[in-house]
Amino acid sequence: MELRQLEYFAELCRVRNFTKAAENLRVAQPSVTKAIHRLEDELGVQLVNRNQKPLGLTKAGEQFYLRVKNILEELDQAVEEASALAGIVQRVINLGIAPMSGVKLEQMLRNETPFGGTILYNVIELSSSEIIRKLLERKLDLGWIINWNLPEELEFIPLETQEAVLMLPAGSPLALKQEITFEDLKNEPFAMDLQSADSALGQILLEKCRQAGFTPKGGVTTQQYHPNAQLTIGSVRSGYGLMFIPAHSAENVTDLPVLSMSPPLTFEAGIGYRKDLKLTAGMKKLIDFLSIEYPRYIGKDHQFKQ
Repeated sequence: MELRQLEYFAELCRVRNFTKAAENLRVAQPSVTKAIHRLEDELGVQLVNRNQKPLGLTKAGEQFYLRVKNILEELDQAVEEASALAGIVQRVINLGIAPMSGVKLEQMLRNETPFGGTILYNVIELSSSEIIRKLLERKLDLGWIINWNLPEELEFIPLETQEAVLMLPAGSPLALKQEITFEDLKNEPFAMDLQSADSALGQILLEKCRQAGFTPKGGVTTQQYHPNAQLTIGSVRSGYGLMFIPAHSAENVTDLPVLSMSPPLTFEAGIGYRKDLKLTAGMKKLIDFLSIEYPRYIGKDHQFKQ
C-alpha cells in the first residue's frame, strides 16, 4: 500500500468525483481510477460505490476514509514539526486581508502572535473581491472576505457579522432624521463607486439601492476608489457625498455623523480558501487560531463552528 494511494482515495472521498479529484491532484483520471482499484484489491474490500451519483462510499469505505484522513493530517503535522526542529524554513502562508472590514483582524495579528511565532504568514492588503480573485488564482492561501456571491470553489468560515454604517457629510439634513432607510438616499450623492466590482460591500449596497428603486449617484470616479479607510472618510469630509463603511473602520470618527440604517445593514465576514487547497498543518493551525481568538478579540462570547 502506497501513500499516494491513500492521498488519491482521500481526495476522491472529499470531492466524490473521479474527474474532479484528478484535476485537484493534477494527474490523469486513469491514475486515480487505477490507484483506487489497487487499494480495494489490496484490502480485499470495496470502498467506493461507483453506481451512486455523486459517488458514494460503502460502509467499509466510510470507516477507512476517517482513518486515512486522520493519518494524512498527522503525517503533515509530523513533516512540519520535523522541518522546524531541523531548522528548515517553513512555508510562508499568504493571508489576504481587506483593510476596511478586516481592520480588527489586522490589529489582533499585530498584538497576538499565533502559537508563539511558529507560524509564518504574510499579510497582504486587498479588497474583498480582489482577495477572492487571488484565492481562485492560487496566489493567496487564505483570505479575509465578505460572504457575498462567493464562488463555489471557495470554502468560507464565518467569524463575524459586521454592520456597515452610514457616514454623512457635516451639516447633512439626513443626520436629523430619527430613522434612515435606503429610500431616503435616492437623491443623495455617494462618495463611493458602487459600480465597481472590486468592492463586495459596494455590490451589497448597489443591490440595496436597486431594491429601493433607484441607482445611486456617484460622487467619485472608479479610479478614485480604493479600499482605504482614510481615503474614503476624507471623501466624505470633502463633501463628495455620503459613505457606507464597516463599523470597525468608523470607530474613531467624531467630526462626522455616523448612523445605523433602519434596519441595520449587516454582512458576514470570515476566512476563505479554495476547497481543493491541501491545507498544511500551519494553515490549519492559523485557521484554528483565527476561529477561536478573533471572536474573543472583538468581544464575542461565542464561536463559529467550522
